[in-house]
Amino acid sequence: MAYLRKDIIVLLGPSGCGKTTFGQMSLTCPYLSTASSTFLSTGDKLREENLIRAWWEPNMADIKDFCHDVISKTFTDFQTSDSGVLILDCVKDLEDAEFVAAQANKYGLKITRALLFDIDEKRLKQHWQERAENTDMLRMMLGSVHEYLYQWKKKSNDLINYYTNLKLLSKITDPSSYWWGISLYDYPICSPPNNLQFMLLDSSHIKNVFASLHSVLNVSQFQFSLPASFVHSYRDVKWVANPARYYVTIKADGVRCLLLKVSNGTYLITRKNEIYPCHIADDQLPENTVLDGELLPSSSNFMSEIHPKMSTSQLQTSVFLVFDVLAVSGEVLWKWPFSVRLESLGKLPIRKDIVAVMNQASTDDQSQANHKSSLVKEMLTVHCAIKGHRESTPEDILTCLNTEFPYSCDGLVFTPDKAYVFGPDPLTFKWQSEDDIHCDIRLSFTENEPDPWLDESDVFDWSRCYTITGCCNPFLMSHDESEVFECHWNSTRSCWEPLFARYDKAVPNSDETIAHLMKICQQPFTKDYFLCSLIQVRNFGKQEVESKSSEHADCGHPTRSFSFDELFSNLNELVQLGEVEKTVDVSTSLEIFSCRVSDSSSNPMMARLSRGLVLHPPSKTVVSRPFVRFYEDVPNRDLDEVVEATIKYDGSLGIAFLWNGEVMVTTKRRMDSEQAIWAKQWIKDHCNLTEFQTGYTYLFEIISQSNTVVVNYPFEGLVLLAITDEHGHELPYEDAVHCARTIGFFMVAPRITGSYSEVLWYCGGIKSSQETTTPNWPAFISGAMPANEKRQEGWVIRFNDGSRQKIVYRWWKSTSQLSQLVHPQVIWLLLKHDKIKEVFGNAPHHFQVEIRRMVLAIGRKFEETVRVVETCLQEPSSSNSLCDFDKCWGIKVDTNVDNLQRNEELKLSIQDSEGNYGRFCQLLNELKPYRHARSQFKNRRSLKVTVGRPDDVNLSPFYHHSKPNFLRLPILNYICPTSPALEGYEPGDNFKQTWCKGWKPISTISIDQWQFVQTILQGNNSVPVFLQLPVEVIVMILTFLDHASLTALAKVCVYLRQIVKSCKTSHLFKNVRKPPLTPYCIDNEEPWERSCWTYDEWETNHDIYGSW
Repeated sequence: MAYLRKDIIVLLGPSGCGKTTFGQMSLTCPYLSTASSTFLSTGDKLREENLIRAWWEPNMADIKDFCHDVISKTFTDFQTSDSGVLILDCVKDLEDAEFVAAQANKYGLKITRALLFDIDEKRLKQHWQERAENTDMLRMMLGSVHEYLYQWKKKSNDLINYYTNLKLLSKITDPSSYWWGISLYDYPICSPPNNLQFMLLDSSHIKNVFASLHSVLNVSQFQFSLPASFVHSYRDVKWVANPARYYVTIKADGVRCLLLKVSNGTYLITRKNEIYPCHIADDQLPENTVLDGELLPSSSNFMSEIHPKMSTSQLQTSVFLVFDVLAVSGEVLWKWPFSVRLESLGKLPIRKDIVAVMNQASTDDQSQANHKSSLVKEMLTVHCAIKGHRESTPEDILTCLNTEFPYSCDGLVFTPDKAYVFGPDPLTFKWQSEDDIHCDIRLSFTENEPDPWLDESDVFDWSRCYTITGCCNPFLMSHDESEVFECHWNSTRSCWEPLFARYDKAVPNSDETIAHLMKICQQPFTKDYFLCSLIQVRNFGKQEVESKSSEHADCGHPTRSFSFDELFSNLNELVQLGEVEKTVDVSTSLEIFSCRVSDSSSNPMMARLSRGLVLHPPSKTVVSRPFVRFYEDVPNRDLDEVVEATIKYDGSLGIAFLWNGEVMVTTKRRMDSEQAIWAKQWIKDHCNLTEFQTGYTYLFEIISQSNTVVVNYPFEGLVLLAITDEHGHELPYEDAVHCARTIGFFMVAPRITGSYSEVLWYCGGIKSSQETTTPNWPAFISGAMPANEKRQEGWVIRFNDGSRQKIVYRWWKSTSQLSQLVHPQVIWLLLKHDKIKEVFGNAPHHFQVEIRRMVLAIGRKFEETVRVVETCLQEPSSSNSLCDFDKCWGIKVDTNVDNLQRNEELKLSIQDSEGNYGRFCQLLNELKPYRHARSQFKNRRSLKVTVGRPDDVNLSPFYHHSKPNFLRLPILNYICPTSPALEGYEPGDNFKQTWCKGWKPISTISIDQWQFVQTILQGNNSVPVFLQLPVEVIVMILTFLDHASLTALAKVCVYLRQIVKSCKTSHLFKNVRKPPLTPYCIDNEEPWERSCWTYDEWETNHDIYGSW
């Protein structure tokens, strides 16, 4: 007879937090229920059906369908069973939660509780260590537990909000407490914050909103543009107080949001990717419009949970202050200069009288403030107003500082006149008084510790956590440790003090940002200093203000200095010498010239001109005039010269021109390259072909996902760099922007102007020798944040004479070198020596994706070989043999009827190539001494019994600290790839277009392999120190340590360093008495610890790689 009351309990948490263990133990736990229980883990079901395997990429659609079928069947069986409690470990996202709720409603059941395993990093690491799955090892190969846990919390935010809003969520921070008599129902239910009543919590609707946002903006992902730099010196004031570069506005203290209006509604989207459907008062906005701005929440609906500083707000209706427009009526605007966007913003039907709007919002009838919606219980009503900008002159900045505003302000924001930047922008500045500078930090709490606050010397990773010990603040202690807190700098104690939790932010400030803010807070740039600097700039520093349209003494393209015959003859001479490559397009008789060498050329000028120069010999026509080759080193330049700097995009140079009425496209070398064909098709699909003019040369960067070099952009298209007219003169930047919008290019490379020394510093991070200082003032550091190197390749500077200089960021150079190591044979080498993370830990994401695919192929081959070896290690069960293994082991392979086909497959897999059988025999001979050890684990097939046992054998290509590794190295050596053609691996489309083209076979000798790695990384400061040792020493150390953990290597280096220092001291300073040598103690390494530490962290925290 079915049990009368049936409860459903949902378990939530990251992989490895203990949900399955909790569910299995709950089946027999007396504290759960007097009735019997049923437990479902879809992960276990997937493993039983072999649908998820460590070395195979899963088909997520098939897995989702399978899990939902299993859930449906479980509910059917549970409805008719005697079980009183159904425990589900099957909810991974909001879609799963909705499916489980639908199944419960179908059978008239009710979800009783959702338990969130709020586990910390240390405990999750321990759980991963205990189960030791290859899936976890793959996560740790290039990442860390911290990164995984952060990503899980970010992706599960909607899921947690869903159960919190239903008042079903309980958090379990210590699952072991359950076994000590604490009832499952004793865990308190989390109180939902008031803003959840307005939040969109429908999975399909959420997906549609973000799909609409990306479609309207024509990007694959979106990040808010954020000011990354501070005005903190006279030099910074001089840089931003220039209307040719910047616009200034008051910084409102609110909640940063996007406002998206599409056909199915209007939405506010926060930086936490939370969506709030809303209604705009007096709405006249067109559809497919995206606005960026600051939301001032009302006191009655959005509540102080979003931003406690606004809890005293007198607004009855929220106000959205718009300061940027990213799209209007489907026209994408974020890619154009800020001045263009401001012009479009001013034409929108949005009120500009902020005071009147604020007054209206304060007097609105509260009963009419919110609108009902079928999607959520209530919908926010907002008033919109434009938060005006001024040209950033000293007078306008002073006006902003001295003007009273009807909303809370905490500084000024200086926006450059260039395209919108996704993420922190070092060229966007803000100024705040010392009382308004705050930092967003993730905190953790521990009690009964002597020091109530933590200073900067106690942590090694600013953005991961700050520990508040002995904290007695009940407001702080009532919050989740994973939340982001807004903190204020305590100058007396020299530490950060938390103020309140920021529910609108999911990501803390980066390490670099926090360190930068610390320096600024330690020496504040006060309002008095700021005002004095403005007055000085106005009176003395800006005698000649650069105009927005800098006039260049353009002498035209150098090809105009030569006759066609002279030009063609000189180029062909270089072609014969092999210094220039010529490609002829047969259909048009066009000839493309591309230089191979320029500096050492016999005719350097002609070689520099050959950068995609297109000629038509029959008509003696110079068809296209591309850039003259330019370099990084430009000597003897006037630092006060006004220059233009444009962003250097990381793609392929494309050249377009009109020939015989058809738009033709070529790269620097050919017209039939993959990039040229892609660009020509893009022009055909997106551009107005009638706007191309004869004799003009259109130079652009080809950005596509199949042509990603180092920087991975969130868009595809052609970025216009310059236009040259029929006379060889470049069009001014403003004209180029107009042509780009008329023709239909995706965007124009963003530009900024300034003196040469200013551009070097603020764009390239390069200090000049003539730095401007102010006498008798404190030597303030510049508040400019270091260049955001990982988002672009660098900058291109154009001088008044038309010549150019490029600034290539060091990160791009080192990463470009690193890309040569994304090679199947190198990845095998680093996997063998357990050094993948040390070399590629900071590599771009698309590099890591390709590395993972290579490791998966190696893992599949490793697993296949392990199966063969395990068969050979088993005790003989028959006198017959299919493979002649007696020579190696003196045993027979089982030929039971059930195993006959499998043994045939094993035999074929060994003998599939010439010499493979002999190599396998050598492998068996090498493993023969370990046969007795392996026989202890012959029953490992019962996976659930032996997984996680410390005496189990490591059957993974990853090194394991607590398991015998005798199978690992011999098998890896056996499957060593002898060429880039790695079995089971096919390069992705992106790598086929870029880095795969340079792959060459690498020697299989260890010293030669490490020599190759060391040569590629020579001079790269980001690589581990051990890779800078002589290769012979590297091989000796790795062999001596048996490729063990990095901590073991660190210990060797510590003791060796102390011995050397002691010897040097005794020889150089014999008469100086020195204290006795104290051995440096390093705590015993926990298993997997070396996967979470980098050499940079060791150097910072343990000082083991300092100079001798």
